[in-house]
Amino acid sequence: MCPGCRAETTAQDRFCRNCGARLAEVPALSSRKNVVVLFIDLIGSTTLAEWLDPEPLRVLMDRYYRVCTEAIGAHGGVIEKFIGDAVMAVFGMPVAHEDDAARAVRAALEVTEGVRGLGGGLDVHSGIFSGEVIATSLPTGDLRVVGDAVNTAARLQSAAGAGEILIGKSVARAVRDLMELRPMPPLALKGKAKPVPAWLVTGRKAAVERDRAPFVGRAAELAALRRAFDRVVRERECRVVTVLGVPGLGKTRLVREFLAALPPGAARVLTGHCQSYGKGITYQPIAELFHELPGGADLAACLASDRGVEEIAWVVRRQVTELAANGPLIVVCEDLHWAEPTLLDLLEELAAEVSGLPVLLICVARPELLEARPGWASAVTIEPGPLSPEELDLLLAHLEPDLVAHSAAGALERVAEASGGNPLFAELMMDMLAEGEEDAIPPTVQALLTARIDRLSGRERRVLARASAFGRRFSRAGVAALHDAPEEVPDALAQVQRRRLVEPAGRDLRFAQALTRDVVYSMSPKAERREWHLRIADQLEDGHEVAYHLEAACLLAREVSPGAPANLPLARRAGAHLAEAGTQALARKDLSAAVNLLERALVLMPVEEPEHRVLVLRLCDAYLLLGRREEAAALLERGAAAFADPRGRRTLAIQRHLLALRYGSAGPYDGPEPDPGDHLGWCRMQQVRALTWLAAGQVGKAERAMRAAAEHARALGDLYEEKRLLIARCELAQWSPAPLEEGLALCAVLAERFAGDRALLVMVRFTEARLRALRGEIAAAHELLDRAASHARDLNLSLAGTAVVQARALVCSLAGDHTRSAALYGEAARALESMDLPVPAQTLRVYAAREHFHAGRPLGELPDEGLELRAELVARCLRARAGRREQAEAVLGLLDGTDDPCLRGDVLAELARARLEQGRTAEARDLARRAEEHYLGRGATLPAGRVAAWLASLDR
Repeated sequence: MCPGCRAETTAQDRFCRNCGARLAEVPALSSRKNVVVLFIDLIGSTTLAEWLDPEPLRVLMDRYYRVCTEAIGAHGGVIEKFIGDAVMAVFGMPVAHEDDAARAVRAALEVTEGVRGLGGGLDVHSGIFSGEVIATSLPTGDLRVVGDAVNTAARLQSAAGAGEILIGKSVARAVRDLMELRPMPPLALKGKAKPVPAWLVTGRKAAVERDRAPFVGRAAELAALRRAFDRVVRERECRVVTVLGVPGLGKTRLVREFLAALPPGAARVLTGHCQSYGKGITYQPIAELFHELPGGADLAACLASDRGVEEIAWVVRRQVTELAANGPLIVVCEDLHWAEPTLLDLLEELAAEVSGLPVLLICVARPELLEARPGWASAVTIEPGPLSPEELDLLLAHLEPDLVAHSAAGALERVAEASGGNPLFAELMMDMLAEGEEDAIPPTVQALLTARIDRLSGRERRVLARASAFGRRFSRAGVAALHDAPEEVPDALAQVQRRRLVEPAGRDLRFAQALTRDVVYSMSPKAERREWHLRIADQLEDGHEVAYHLEAACLLAREVSPGAPANLPLARRAGAHLAEAGTQALARKDLSAAVNLLERALVLMPVEEPEHRVLVLRLCDAYLLLGRREEAAALLERGAAAFADPRGRRTLAIQRHLLALRYGSAGPYDGPEPDPGDHLGWCRMQQVRALTWLAAGQVGKAERAMRAAAEHARALGDLYEEKRLLIARCELAQWSPAPLEEGLALCAVLAERFAGDRALLVMVRFTEARLRALRGEIAAAHELLDRAASHARDLNLSLAGTAVVQARALVCSLAGDHTRSAALYGEAARALESMDLPVPAQTLRVYAAREHFHAGRPLGELPDEGLELRAELVARCLRARAGRREQAEAVLGLLDGTDDPCLRGDVLAELARARLEQGRTAEARDLARRAEEHYLGRGATLPAGRVAAWLASLDR
């Protein structure tokens, strides 16, 4: 309409035809869609043009174009363009259909047959490929489609021989139950980096293959159908039962199972199917109902004639009456949502006027039926819902038993979550999983859902698209805040809820299936999605959700506007939020989540940012905690670019050494020290020193280094690192030369500080338990360990849980229960070995041998190499007890290397017993007294008392 004179205009007008005013240009409308692209090219036209006169050639070419145009149009395709003798058609625009792939293949088959029928030796070759494109509707009414699917379809057409139709993987998946296909060797197509899988269409299948999946659940629905049939037979009445539900819930299967369960001869069954397109579809289901019965051909002729609807209705009613007079009759009308209004009128009239006869009319339909006919007269409506989790598990186990047995739990959970209990969706997703495509949306599901969404009004699609940006669950207020016309939101959401696309979720709404959300989301242009995610992030306060939306916006921005200046600050912001969320997960020992978040943050955070190197170190820590040593080492190699400056290179060298120390494969660090003001480098350097001193038995020096590391973390403002190092200090208190009271005081302070953090409390509790056991508080120690073990189990902290087992082994040893202590040390050693921590595992194996020896069992084999100092000292003591006297002298030479009072006491007490067994009583007394002094200096009254009692026994 002209804005000046208000005269009507067309999309092609540039000036008003009434007043001459210049009209504003109508913008092209673009959308992102999955479509099926068909390329057809004529073979032999060049040769034909050489010998055929232009006039008959034009006539022949016109007939060729007419064959293409009619076949493609009859199947719902749109011709995008003619390119010489080639035709490009698109199926799924402007409105998608769930069978667009099958329509494209049928159209190609019909064109092939039609062109061959033109004579002159003409033939065609075709290529069909489906995928995501940007489709633009131009003001002229033309269509322009851009995307890889277009290029690949053209290349497949070029690769096809005369009369051949080559199709891609997604199309093959969608039509394999309808068409005969022959797999081809992957094709090397021009412009494609990898060979493209292809299939040759060799014809139509005679019959659709039957169900592969078992029938699961639906007991209530089967019972409802059986009750309706029993009533029809008992009351001799015509009764309408509508089986209503969204695609994939198994409506047709439910009816088939009901019919199969009827006793032989219980009823005559007639079945007809409504078609979504084609010629003569109004009465086609009626013709199908009766085509195999006597008089079926005459009825078909009647339906195809130009008789009035009243006459046709009378004929159908008479046929039904005659059949039902001879016994119960069941009439099944499939896909009634595609029925023409005339057919719906006929069925309602039939149900109303047939009386005194046992007729059960079963109408199988989607919710769209009630949109076309809100007052649909159905005596019973059965609505199958999603399968329960238990039923879905049973279905999956039947579908792919080997896959279910060997797949990761996460993959099967994804199938359950994404399918929403829809058995068809689950079956198709399992097919994709079996083929190694875990996260892809099955083409059939994509087509089904896209077709449903395309049938929505523009207002409903706009609202649903914005809802999809939130994820599966969303709030009404959140969607309204994203919408330019928020007043549209309430009614539009009510409409899509009525269509079963969304459902209530507490005070919010959610998509009925995660797959529905995924398809809706994929249909919006990426530029729009980027803006929605940014707006959502600006509205939210929750850190994890903000991180998700900023990450989505950042990744979309990189795809739609690579190199744009705005991408860099967005990447920093998104990376920082993901890093914060990952650090929080790391702090609470949710290690899988921490790794996932930190890896994603690392992808986004620019390498030149200082935060990038912090992320590398933190992710390395997470890998270490998970026992993923090789990935930690590979990360440091991969992330070296973030440490390219001199300060960074020193920090990286220190981190590599720290990694080696964690696995007991490094000696003292001899590289350059960090700069004085490099708190990050010094924080890691002091940890290297602490571990080095600890391995050498110098716990006091290790404590001082760990304290210094915590101070550098505090200077960095790194609360996570500071807390982690405080806990490390607490753990060192188990072997510290300081009095037990100092360690217990530190435990009390940290227990109060971390009262709400059970992951940190585990370490505090098992340290406190060891210290209390040394004072003889055995019951209190076990109670503390019980609490620590409970936390470790709840939070799935395997390494911390192993430390609790080790601490309990010590408590049992101090209590004199050496048999149980040995078993616990062995259990802890096996756990550490499974985590690729061989050095500490060896130490615990030596401790287990000591406990077996103290329990009266012979001393077994002890490792000789690769032992920590404490393990070597204990091993040598045990050998001395077993009669190898030279080992005692070696122990005394090594003992000065450690400042751990309890370790000194344990070793000296063990040597005292060895000397006594050798008859050297005076030396035994001297060693025992020294052991007692070390225990008492630490405040370890329980082992000190035992040594004192042993000395007293010598005097007696």
